[in-house]
Amino acid sequence: MPKVSWRELLEALESLEARMFLEAGESGLTLQPVIMEYVTQHFITTIDRRLSPQTSTVLELVL
Repeated sequence: MPKVSWRELLEALESLEARMFLEAGESGLTLQPVIMEYVTQHFITTIDRRLSPQTSTVLELVL
């Protein structure tokens, strides 16, 4: 995983907030539901590609 400076992280968060992708809630910052769904699906797809074919079959059954 690439290392990101605090400055880059803050700039990315400010950019997301400016585009209204972030919501401030009681528990802190969160992504808009549609963005969270996209990010989750992208994460699952990326992990699935890195797993062996046998493991990905098990993952499909769970999801």
